[in-house]
Amino acid sequence: KWRNKFGHIKRLGNGDSEIIINSHFKNEKVPEYIIDTTIAHELVHYMHGFNSPLPRMHKHPHKGGIVNKELKKRGFGNMISLERKWVRNEWRNMVKEEYKPKIREEKPRFFRWF
Repeated sequence: KWRNKFGHIKRLGNGDSEIIINSHFKNEKVPEYIIDTTIAHELVHYMHGFNSPLPRMHKHPHKGGIVNKELKKRGFGNMISLERKWVRNEWRNMVKEEYKPKIREEKPRFFRWF
């Protein structure tokens, strides 16, 4: 579970590409548009040749906002705005809730001084 990353794309040893998304997305509090936008974001990286067999179109994967420009061009502009708002208002609290320390019961010990 990542606290600061929604997903990534990686190239497998056989040449295939794999998109990984955050396991926090199993939580029902995560809106579907967050998952959709994350997958679309990673597909843009694929399309731009990052961790894919396609020719690389740019030197850096995020330079100059190229991913968001591509997403907006493909109709994801509103979803990007919703994502930013949700991350600002909900994400950190949801993750903090999942990382609350667990209270353990103390196990009986044979010797108390150990």
